[in-house]
Amino acid sequence: MDFKKQIFWLVLGGAVLVVLGLYFFTVPGIGSDAEKLKEECKSKAEFFSTMAKKSDQSDQIKTDEHVRQSTEFGRTLDAQREALLQVLSTKKLDQKFDKAVPVGTLEFDGWLNELRTKLSTQASDAKLQLPAAFDKMMFKKEETSENSPDITRHRDYRLKQMVIVDETINILCRKPGKQKVTELQLKSDQPEITNTVDAGAVALERLSIITGKELAERNKLWQDEAWARAERKNPGKPVGGQLPIDATTAVDIQFIAPLSAVPGIVQALETSTRYAAVVSRIDFQRAAASPFPSALDMAPAPVAETGTGTPATPAAAVPTAAKQYINTHFQEAPVRVQVSLDLYEYDAAKAKTFSAAFPPAH
Repeated sequence: MDFKKQIFWLVLGGAVLVVLGLYFFTVPGIGSDAEKLKEECKSKAEFFSTMAKKSDQSDQIKTDEHVRQSTEFGRTLDAQREALLQVLSTKKLDQKFDKAVPVGTLEFDGWLNELRTKLSTQASDAKLQLPAAFDKMMFKKEETSENSPDITRHRDYRLKQMVIVDETINILCRKPGKQKVTELQLKSDQPEITNTVDAGAVALERLSIITGKELAERNKLWQDEAWARAERKNPGKPVGGQLPIDATTAVDIQFIAPLSAVPGIVQALETSTRYAAVVSRIDFQRAAASPFPSALDMAPAPVAETGTGTPATPAAAVPTAAKQYINTHFQEAPVRVQVSLDLYEYDAAKAKTFSAAFPPAH
């Protein structure tokens, strides 16, 4: 290769490079645009780095879509809050009866007597044994008196208790369960007849209605027991807004029923439309004595034999009694059930506290 022959082209190439370099550095805009692009890239890198750090924080709203969805969610919560307050405001004891409750004291006592007779007849027809304290529970002996220092003689107190008594007896008179029963046969070669019958409560042994100071003391005792079983310390009063309802009354019910009927009875007691109730405690055990009648109880009365003076049951009466007797020995024995209900009522004062603690978001 002849260097002298190619020197022209080498000089020309070097000159072109010098001109291009001078143009890049001297013409306005080329260098500044490069720096601007570099700064924009750096700014975007910092933005994405910041957003990546915020993604670990659940309370950070990142995009316009997040803002829209969170706003819609807040409106949904507000609607649910208003609906909840509306439902809770209806949680009051329904004091309506089939017959209007009189205002006057004498008329009210007459109404109580009619209600007492109605419930006694209803229980008898349903073969429901009422407690020995039924008359006292229905205020039979003492007349209503608004001026008495004894609050149990006031009309409002008695009306409130009658709602609970009336609803409890109405529910216990139902037959929500099913039970298999067997009819005994006197002859061994005759097969026993098994049927399925409706089953319900057979006895109301106790109905206690607790209010006021006694209710507060019992609730505190139960709460302390619950915290002790959990091996934790009772924190005392809850912090923050409370629901605007209050457990003003507790009802302790003890009844005897076949085990198959217990779930239906308890569910009916808790879901009654006449009050807002929550089951706070429930327990049951095998009943000590069967409430079902024996064959001798259902047999006709003994008749005295002629000339002997010795009572004797006619032979023809025994098979009839045996056929009438429904034996539950081969099935589950009845159980004694103890149920405690807390009745809640709307509290306007608590409603204000609740609204202040949880104001509408939108």
